[in-house]
Amino acid sequence: MLTALDHEWIQCGREQSPVALLVFHVEQLAKFRETSGQDAAASCLKAVVAMIRVFCIRRRDRVFRHGDDGFLAILPKTHKDGARHVATRIADGVYNLHLSPPGAASAEAATVSVGGAVVVPAEGDSAAELLARAEHALETARSRAEIWIAGDGELPRQKGIGKLQGLFKLGKGSAGRRRVD
Repeated sequence: MLTALDHEWIQCGREQSPVALLVFHVEQLAKFRETSGQDAAASCLKAVVAMIRVFCIRRRDRVFRHGDDGFLAILPKTHKDGARHVATRIADGVYNLHLSPPGAASAEAATVSVGGAVVVPAEGDSAAELLARAEHALETARSRAEIWIAGDGELPRQKGIGKLQGLFKLGKGSAGRRRVD
C-alpha cells in the first residue's frame, strides 16, 4: 500500500510539479512533560498541530505526526518560496501562542524548528530520499535555531546528504523570530 508521501510523489511526478515536505520539531516539549505532565505536553502538541493546519489548508495538503515531538506536512505543487513562506508563518504562529508550562518563564515557551525539502520528482529518485533530505534540513535548523529549506535541486545521493546544496537560510527579524528577508 502506498503512503500519502509516495502517492503525492507519484502524482507530482506525473504533473511535473514540485512537492514540498516540511518537518517540524516541537522544542521545549520535554519541559512540559517534566513540569506539568503528559497531559500538558499533549495539549501543547494539539495547539501546534492546529497552527500547522491553519496554514496547510489546500485540499491536497496533508499533516501527519512524525516521531514523539514532531509533525510533517506534505505540500504538493509548492515551490521553495511557498514552502519557506508556510514554514515561517507556522513558526511565527506557534511562537505567538506563547505555549509554556504553568509557572514557567517565557523563555521556556514551546517553539518549532522547521526543516524542509522541495523537489520535482524525477525517475530514479524516491519519496524516501525527499524525507531524508527534509530531516537533514531539520537537523540543520535545530542546530542553528533557524528555518532551513532544501530547494528545487537534485536530491542528494548516499554520502552527499551531509553536503546538501541549495539550502536557503531565513534571516531573523527584529523581534528575534524567523522572518523572510
